[in-house]
Amino acid sequence: MANELETNGLDETLAQLASGLSNVEKLKINTIVAANFKTVMLSDDRIPKSTLTYAGEQVHLRDAFTIKPYMTYGYVEDGFTSASKKAYIGRMINDGWLAKDRNGMTHSTVPGQHFWELTARETARTTEKIYNREVKRAIDEKVNR
Repeated sequence: MANELETNGLDETLAQLASGLSNVEKLKINTIVAANFKTVMLSDDRIPKSTLTYAGEQVHLRDAFTIKPYMTYGYVEDGFTSASKKAYIGRMINDGWLAKDRNGMTHSTVPGQHFWELTARETARTTEKIYNREVKRAIDEKVNR
């Protein structure tokens, strides 16, 4: 009958949407967002560069910045690798530290540069836009649009 609505397609679409995004889809979205964060983080000299050379190569903290995907859960970690043994240096430069002498006496506070927070603030709007765009794209694919 022409006056009846066909709901099989709607029910099927709603069932697909209710299943949520798969870990592969989440990983794809989170990787795109993390890549944007990394691009902004490394775009200028906000991460300090070393002037020292080791074995003929210049070693920078920025070389240790990486994006690590976790396929099982669909999330991504970005930051400095512990394998490079520079993660603690990045944390100290970002947050600052208390300067102590060899006797353990505290002398002064070295202020942090807070480059991580600066990048997070700068990328907040673009991160939201990328999330919205990529989730919309994933949902459109899910419902065959």
